[in-house]
Amino acid sequence: MTRQTIGYQPAIDGVRAVSVAAVLLFHAGYPWMSGGYLGVSVFFTLSGYLITSLLLVETDHSGSVDVGAFYSRRARRLLPASLVCVVGVAVLAARGWFAGVDHLRRDVFGALFQVFNWVKLGSGESYADLTASQAGLRRPLDHYWSLAIEEQFYWIWPLAMVGIGVFCRRRRTTPTRVVGALLVASMLAAPLIAWGWGPDAAYWSTPARMAEIFAGAFVACVFHTRPGLRPSRWLAPVCLTVLAVAFVTFPDGRGLAYQGALPLVAVVSAGLVAGLQGPGMARSVLSGRPMVAVGKV
Repeated sequence: MTRQTIGYQPAIDGVRAVSVAAVLLFHAGYPWMSGGYLGVSVFFTLSGYLITSLLLVETDHSGSVDVGAFYSRRARRLLPASLVCVVGVAVLAARGWFAGVDHLRRDVFGALFQVFNWVKLGSGESYADLTASQAGLRRPLDHYWSLAIEEQFYWIWPLAMVGIGVFCRRRRTTPTRVVGALLVASMLAAPLIAWGWGPDAAYWSTPARMAEIFAGAFVACVFHTRPGLRPSRWLAPVCLTVLAVAFVTFPDGRGLAYQGALPLVAVVSAGLVAGLQGPGMARSVLSGRPMVAVGKV
């Protein structure tokens, strides 16, 4: 049986290009891109949208989700490059390349077992410490923290979608309502985590970042159940502008991002994805060949 998938949207690759540019400029140390790390939040929302869209299409086509096949596809897509990087770092470390890096063995295991964000949180190191270290010795595996959050989502979400499907059939409700409830709960949880466990937990911990993923999942549910819905042509340009302003105004290592306010960024990211479902200037620009080429890479 042919696996059903969603239609290709070039503008989504354009959003990836904008996000990765913001992250790279931030890590390059340009002071005017102090909030470029928010590009990671946009990636979380894109993942929630794309993965949920795929699962909804599969459920419509076959009546359920082939969880094993989903895991197999994710593994083939992510594990080869991830393992090559980790093995390469281990080999170079054995040759003395990272002699000044503390706890590298711990970081290798954190990356391999997809729990790197929890390793960083348990170590007591903040994201501000990570970015400050760029002025000195760089640690080769620090980028695995965000990949770990996405991989944890990949492990849980297809099973959750199966459960949501059963729940919806029994209670005669829709995935949009269920995922919307999860989104609201996770948005409320983020500031509570920041208040109860501090700024590091608000940034590193998976529960504190789930609202960013659920925001994309909610958009996927809305447009899957209402395929004829056409958003305002101004929604995408406005959201893209707000994100651009956030990239250059959010402070590095402090501020709203560490106080549980990242769900607000997720709402803007979700608005951008929703706005791109209809024609408009933003979709045309983000679908341009240079943007798509960068996004695909």
